[in-house]
Amino acid sequence: MGRDSVTSLDDKRGVRCFILVPIEDFFVDLGLLTACLSAKLGRVSVMLKNILAVFVGIIAGSAVNMGLITIGPMVIPPPEGVDVTDLESMKAGAHLFEARHFLFPLLAHAAGTLVGACVAYWVAATHKSCVALVIGVFFL
Repeated sequence: MGRDSVTSLDDKRGVRCFILVPIEDFFVDLGLLTACLSAKLGRVSVMLKNILAVFVGIIAGSAVNMGLITIGPMVIPPPEGVDVTDLESMKAGAHLFEARHFLFPLLAHAAGTLVGACVAYWVAATHKSCVALVIGVFFL
């Protein structure tokens, strides 16, 4: 059995795969072909892991943000006579809010972005800082 044609494929990771293809009997070395395919699928799983990192970062950051916004009024209660669930009450009592009433919303948004970016950085397979920046842009 003669091998008439040797084809070389170079992967971006530096994996070189040789596929032996004779003209007469179309014999393909399946072991090397499997190695090439697994290297290609490895790139797909890296991309999926990076996409998953973005979603996990968004969920983690949103959970921290929501948690701090929820406990904020328990720590620093709103001014007397202002119902924060009613828009008209908020408009009428806006002059009663002090800087301390805006501390927890600021902290919630900052901490949510930080936690989301850190989780995304930790989960991402490659381009970790870019994935973290995507989370930062999302929370703008």
